[in-house]
Amino acid sequence: MKKLNRTEFLRSALALAGAGIGAAGLAACSNDNGYGGNPAPGPGDAGGGGLTNACDTHAPSDAIAGNHGHVLTVTAADATAAVDKAYDIMGTASHTHSVTITAAMFAMLETGAVITTTSTTSAGHSHGITVMCT
Repeated sequence: MKKLNRTEFLRSALALAGAGIGAAGLAACSNDNGYGGNPAPGPGDAGGGGLTNACDTHAPSDAIAGNHGHVLTVTAADATAAVDKAYDIMGTASHTHSVTITAAMFAMLETGAVITTTSTTSAGHSHGITVMCT
């Protein structure tokens, strides 16, 4: 059994935390999307129920599993635009990855859902990405 150094331990812990966030988001799902059998409102739809765009209320935040210097910045304007967007997440890392968030994923963010995706592979690895507006 290989002994982990501090950096390897922290990377593993962050990867598990990212996976846990994604699993928690999936576990929160139900057949009626939490709307008591009524259709879920569309993005930004007040629908008479007082619902607002979650990304207008809470700025998007993200978690990058196994992160080692990468940076992802998703803005509320990106979520509102709701079009496919590719992000370069190099940050201070020695290599880069790309992450694409689709229009459908942005629509989910606006309803308060947590979205998960995976970066491109570079330097022999990829990263799990979690984005939320809650």
